[in-house]
Amino acid sequence: MAIFTRRRRRSGTPASPTGGSRRTAAAAGPVRRLPAETEPAAHVGPAWGWKGAGGGRAAHVEAGALFQATTVQACGLFPYVQGSGAPALGVPVGRHMLTGETVALELLAWARAGLITNTGAFLLGQPGTGKSTIAKRLCTGCAGFGMPPFIPADVKGEYTALVEHLDGQVVRVGRGLNKLNPLDSGPLGRLARTATGALRTELLEEMNARRLASLSALCTVVRRAPVSDGEEVLLTEAVRLLDEQLDGDPTVPDVLAVLEHGPGELRRAVFAADEAGYRAETKQLCWTLSRLCKGPLAGIFDGPSDVDLDLSRPVSVDISALRNQGDAVVAAAMLCSWAWAFAQLDGETALGRRRQRLIVMDEMWRALRAAPGLVERTDQLTRLNRAEGIATLMVTHTLADLEALASEEDRAKARGLVERCGVTIMSALPYAELHKVARVVPLTGAEMALVASWAAPPSWSPQVAHPGRGKYLIKTGERLGIPVQLSRVGAEEWLYDTDQAIREHVHAATGRVGDPALDAADPAAARLEAAKIEEASAAVEPLRAAVQASAVQEPGAAGMPTGETDSSRVELRRRVRLAAAAASGPDDFFARLAGAGVLARPRHSERPGQPPVVTSYAVALADTDIEDYVAGGRLAPDLSWPRLLAQWSPVPTGSGSRRRRRPTPGPKTPPSEPPR
Repeated sequence: MAIFTRRRRRSGTPASPTGGSRRTAAAAGPVRRLPAETEPAAHVGPAWGWKGAGGGRAAHVEAGALFQATTVQACGLFPYVQGSGAPALGVPVGRHMLTGETVALELLAWARAGLITNTGAFLLGQPGTGKSTIAKRLCTGCAGFGMPPFIPADVKGEYTALVEHLDGQVVRVGRGLNKLNPLDSGPLGRLARTATGALRTELLEEMNARRLASLSALCTVVRRAPVSDGEEVLLTEAVRLLDEQLDGDPTVPDVLAVLEHGPGELRRAVFAADEAGYRAETKQLCWTLSRLCKGPLAGIFDGPSDVDLDLSRPVSVDISALRNQGDAVVAAAMLCSWAWAFAQLDGETALGRRRQRLIVMDEMWRALRAAPGLVERTDQLTRLNRAEGIATLMVTHTLADLEALASEEDRAKARGLVERCGVTIMSALPYAELHKVARVVPLTGAEMALVASWAAPPSWSPQVAHPGRGKYLIKTGERLGIPVQLSRVGAEEWLYDTDQAIREHVHAATGRVGDPALDAADPAAARLEAAKIEEASAAVEPLRAAVQASAVQEPGAAGMPTGETDSSRVELRRRVRLAAAAASGPDDFFARLAGAGVLARPRHSERPGQPPVVTSYAVALADTDIEDYVAGGRLAPDLSWPRLLAQWSPVPTGSGSRRRRRPTPGPKTPPSEPPR
C-alpha cells in the first residue's frame, strides 16, 4: 500500500510551466502590473502568489489531499514510495538499520495493537552476539512499564545483578542456600484450603495436576526414561492422599514414604493382588524418588520451601550454584524451579491479583534434552496463555539444540513451541541454521543473507567486536523482518555484560575487579588501577617475548622474510611512539628517530614555486640486517602523519603539511531595502 499527497493550487494563483522554482522579491525586482496582452504563464511568481490586489496571494496553503492505492498502481504515478514505519509500541530495543527510526518491542502491547496473536517470543543466536543483551533490555523496560520480569531458572546467574539493580528479589538455590519444594502450591494451596464446594474441588484438581507434572518430569530426568502408566497412577493417588492428610504441601520424601507404606488405596489403584505384586509395581519408582532425596539433589528440593516471594517486584531464581553438577542435575533443578515459580504465578491469579509480567526462560534446551518426553512436561508446566497477561521469552542458541532431542515426537513438539510464538528474534546465525529456521518461520532470501552476514567470523585484531553483536532481525508471521541495531547506554554496559569473569581474571593482578560505576565515581582509583595493570603487563613482558621468540620460524621459512620477527615490529612501534610523544614538531621528530636508531624516509609533495611539504613517512630499525621500511600509519593509527601533525599543532612554518586559513570575515553588508 502506498500513501502519497498532492497539493492543490488555490484559484487565482498563476500556474508555472517550469515546475515553480522560487524567486524572492529582491531577486525578481519591483513587482509591476502585467499588461492585459502579456501572457501570465511566461513569468514565475512566488510560491504563495504575487502580493497586492489581484495578485492571487494565498495567506494559507491547504494541506495536501491524501490518496491510497496499491504499490503496483501508485508506483507509476509517484515512484517515491516507502514502507510503513517500524512499530513504536513498548520497550525501545534499538534503531532500524535501514531507516534509522526507533524500534520498540513489548509482546503484550503488540498483542493489544493486533500486531501479533500470541504473546510468546523465541530468541536464538550464536554465543557472544548479544542474546542476553536484548533479553535484559526487555526486562528493564518491562519493569519500567509496571510489568516485573520473572526469571524462573537462571542457570548462569546472568540476571542476578540486573534484578538486584531493579530492586527485585533473587532466590539463590543450592546446598546451604534456599530450598524450593517442587510440590509447593503457593497461594493457590492456601486459597484451596479455605474454599468450599465446587471451587475447592476445582482448585485441588489444578494443584494436583501441576504436582503430577512436576514429579513425572523429575522422575524422567533422573532415570532418563518416561514413567509408566502404572507409576503415574501411583503418583497421582499418593499426592491426593497426602493432600488430605497434611495441613501443608507434601514433599518428595513424603511421597516416597507413602509409597513405601503402601496403603490400601495405592494397592487398589495398581490392581495389586498381594504384597509381592505391589512391591514389584513400586520398586523402580521408589528407587527414582530415593535418588531425588539422596543423590546430587539432596538437600535442595527435598524439603519445604523457605522463600517468602514478593511477586510485585522483579524475581530471579538463581541456580548457578548447580551448573557444574551435570546436565541431569541442571535439568532437574530447572524443572523444579519452573514448577515452583509457575505455581506461585497461578496462585496470584487465583487470588485476583493479576499482574502483567514478562517471563524469561533462558537456556531451556538444557532441560528439554535431558530425557525423552520432557517437551510435553515442560509445556504443561509453563502453559500460561495471553488471557492471564503473561508474555514469555524463550532463549536458546540454535534450533539444532531442539533437533538433538531423543525422539521425533519430541522434536515435532519442540518445533511447535517455536511456531506458536508470535515473535521470533534472530541474531547472528549461519546459513545452515537459517535453513532450519525457515522451515518454521518464513524467511526471504534477503533476510537470510542479512542474518548470515552478521555471523561472519571476526577479525584477529584485538578489541574488535563480533560483527553481529547487537544486531537482530525481528520477525512476526509473514511480515518482512525488522533489522535492529541495539546500543548499550549508561549502566547497561556492566549490567548486561556476560564477560565479567574474563575481565576479573585480567584484573586479578591488581587485586581489584574493574567496575565501571566505581571508576566513574572515583577517577583517581581508576587511574591507579590502570597503572597497576600496566606494571603487571610490564612484569610479564619478558616471558611473552621469550614465548614469541620460541615460536618464530627460522629465517627463510615460507611466509616470513629473512630476519623479520613479530618482536621487531613491536620494538619499532615503541621507538616511534616515544619519539612522537617527546617531539615538538616534524624536524624534532625525525631527529629523535635518528637518535633512537630508527631510519626514516619522509615523502614530500613538490609543487612549482612552493617549498616541499612532507605528506607521509616510513621507518625501519637501523640495527637489523634488512632495512624493511613500514609506513607510520601501518604501525599504528595514532602514528600516521596527519595524526602526528594534529598532535604537534600549531605546525612550524616551512615544514609539515600546509593548512588552509579561513578568510577573516569582514563587516557584514546590510541587506538592501526590499523594493516597494
